[in-house]
Amino acid sequence: YGERSSCYGYKWFNIDNLSIVFLIRQKQGKSDPYVLCKISETVFARTSVAKRTLKPLWNQRLHLPAVNLDDVDKITLEVWDRDHFSKDDFIGQVVLSLREIKPGEKWGGWKNIQSSERSHSGELKFSVELVTQLSLIH
Repeated sequence: YGERSSCYGYKWFNIDNLSIVFLIRQKQGKSDPYVLCKISETVFARTSVAKRTLKPLWNQRLHLPAVNLDDVDKITLEVWDRDHFSKDDFIGQVVLSLREIKPGEKWGGWKNIQSSERSHSGELKFSVELVTQLSLIH
């Protein structure tokens, strides 16, 4: 992590430009999707629920906490379908390797949403920005 280290080795992440295109139709024809941002199985951020759509777009910026890159190597974006009368349905996930993200650059694009039931259930578009402690001061 040589070029990515800052004092104490901690970094913050911003995630934005989230959108999804689903490849399959849900049972009712529409979905109420939302995205959870996880680091080491802990949820640190979440989008709002996009109502009755198969092409959600979130105009939100999600801020993830400072992490030590020596301890954490991935961020997981989990896609869920909100159900009002039963447990929410897991649609799939995108795992982002932090090794691909460089300080001061936005990284992202379209990634397949991997699910346990099928190879993938759609694509998630996003951008991630690595923010160092020093850039937060300016």
